[in-house]
Amino acid sequence: MPDPEIDPETPYPADALATTRKRGIHLDAQHDRRASCTQVYKQDAPRTTYLPATQASNMVSDFRKKKLLHVFKSFFDTDGSGNIEKDDFLMAIERITKTRGWKAGDDKYKFVEETLLKIWDGIQKVADENKDGQVSQDEWIAMWDKYSKNPSEAFEWQTLYCKFAFTLEDASDDGSIDSEEFSSVYASFGLDKDEAVAAFKKMANGKSEVSWAEFQDLWKEYFSSEDVNAAGNYIFGKTSF
Repeated sequence: MPDPEIDPETPYPADALATTRKRGIHLDAQHDRRASCTQVYKQDAPRTTYLPATQASNMVSDFRKKKLLHVFKSFFDTDGSGNIEKDDFLMAIERITKTRGWKAGDDKYKFVEETLLKIWDGIQKVADENKDGQVSQDEWIAMWDKYSKNPSEAFEWQTLYCKFAFTLEDASDDGSIDSEEFSSVYASFGLDKDEAVAAFKKMANGKSEVSWAEFQDLWKEYFSSEDVNAAGNYIFGKTSF
């Protein structure tokens, strides 16, 4: 059965992908899209306004900006151009599947391909403010700053990306990640493996494994917290910013 169509731009509760089914690896997401007539047509409903990307980016603290740019440069701007575009995702698909030994046509290859292209579609719709087909660093920072205001109302692609990251790290498919699984993934993206091992220890607070439920909380913390000692700061394999 084909996967249901997902609109990556739709705000989506952060726990909505907790139910998964696997065909090797597989995600399933459903949610209620109904809205009342008053919600849709009420003219005087309050609206949230946001600053232009450059201005919004300038208002983010240096600490959080460093965290956001670590993710931007290490995992999204695959070609190092300074912007994110679709080609970066096509390159990421090839890198991930080649590293895992997944070939075109395999279920796991299709999973990576479909998921990353949905994530790109969502990022472009939400963050590409000037509609040039690219997402700049300022646009990226501004987008995650909006997320930090209310992490429980993440866009669906953000929730999908969180689950995708956990699924890649959970190589044993046992519902939790350990230090070796965690550090191996980040080493495959060019990060220092020893630093990733140290990051896992800080993130896990001395435990040997991190569960999916714990991972979601750490994820929210990474993108929204100003606390330099927060455990979530280490979820992307780096120990300092």
